[in-house]
Amino acid sequence: MSRHSKLLQTPRTACRIPLFAATRRGRAVIQQRVETSWGWAVVTGRLHQCHRDVLDFMMATADAWRPVGAHGDMIARIDSSRLRGELGWDRWTYRQILDALRDLRAAEIASSMGEWTGVLTHIIESGTAPAPRRGMVRKKGQVLRVKCPVPGGPARGGMVWEVTVSGAWIALAREAVVRYPITVTRMRYGVSQAVSRLMLSHSPGAHYAVETALTAVGIQTKRHQRAMEEMRQDAVLMAAAGVALDPVTGTVTHVDHTTPVIEPKAGPLDHTTPVADHTTPVADHTTPVADHTTPAKTTQPRSL
Repeated sequence: MSRHSKLLQTPRTACRIPLFAATRRGRAVIQQRVETSWGWAVVTGRLHQCHRDVLDFMMATADAWRPVGAHGDMIARIDSSRLRGELGWDRWTYRQILDALRDLRAAEIASSMGEWTGVLTHIIESGTAPAPRRGMVRKKGQVLRVKCPVPGGPARGGMVWEVTVSGAWIALAREAVVRYPITVTRMRYGVSQAVSRLMLSHSPGAHYAVETALTAVGIQTKRHQRAMEEMRQDAVLMAAAGVALDPVTGTVTHVDHTTPVIEPKAGPLDHTTPVADHTTPVADHTTPVADHTTPAKTTQPRSL
């Protein structure tokens, strides 16, 4: 992904089955079961939208891919400086990113798609973290806001991570891919991110009742009112991402008619062809493929 890229990619199935909790707050290691009309999952670990952001940016900024083992695993070479630049220098530290990667490695997932331990299986570090500099250091509770390294620029200090992505996650990415704006990763609340990803996994024009969308992303009924308030605070960013929230009618709609969001078979993750070109978003087709498995809902919300 170049610094001019506006889109990230993620597996469509993971947008519809809430493997990642609809929150940005940390939580204890628990086991949670979720069920939707698209499938079910039992997740043991602390996976939420921050982990999703790190994973999607990591997949987009990897310098190279190579296959390993007989289970479809892939090793990605990660420029830590570039990854942090894309996530936001004043929003993430190296320690936070590495902790998120370790949580992705430690989580256990059993679902209607299969069962695996860890979205990631191995993390190898080489080099040392770049020395702190202005724009990275907090002073009296605030981040000094000065010009930061250009996203996509070279690492300063040579720290490189080699991350092994599980074959199960690679398989999900090969089935169908959702392309969504990076605006989603800038939202304040995880529920806004989860609902936005859910809606963007459908064709433009699809709309759900807010209650239905909240249940679909794993929000319990007793938390719906609070979640609705959080979404109102992120309504502007949701609209910028192509998802309109209408509190009056109680609906949420995918309104972006300009960007294709569903693409099948993420070819660059094919382990027969390692990826080395990181200047172009992977699987960037020019013609969107219609979603034949789940027709877009244009008249009535989908029941779970």
